Amino acid sequence: MPTPNMNPRLTELYEQRGFLRARIGMEREALAAHHDALKVICGAGDKVLFGARWIRRHPLLTGTALTLFAALRPGRLARWSWWGRRALALWRFLRRVRPGMARLARFRNALFSRRKNT
Repeated sequence: MPTPNMNPRLTELYEQRGFLRARIGMEREALAAHHDALKVICGAGDKVLFGARWIRRHPLLTGTALTLFAALRPGRLARWSWWGRRALALWRFLRRVRPGMARLARFRNALFSRRKNT
């Protein structure tokens, strides 16, 4: 709490601290409002990653299930293979583009993280 005999610089810092605390409170409220939407999106992504890891850890079971599916429903497997080819093409594209995206992100961060002299 500033007092009348306090150093003017300390008074200014104290006021800035109060302003920053109020700003942090507003940002926390904004994040809390968006939390539910982000929670749903992140939850879906987590489920996809969990499924991919499970498939990677259980290749024999996955291969057996796919073989059984192909034997029992060959027409459906042919239709689903189209989606598999699309997914593989997307995966290859993302792996090829990812290094460029990392460079772009570093450039963007360097560009926008500079402090303004005010």
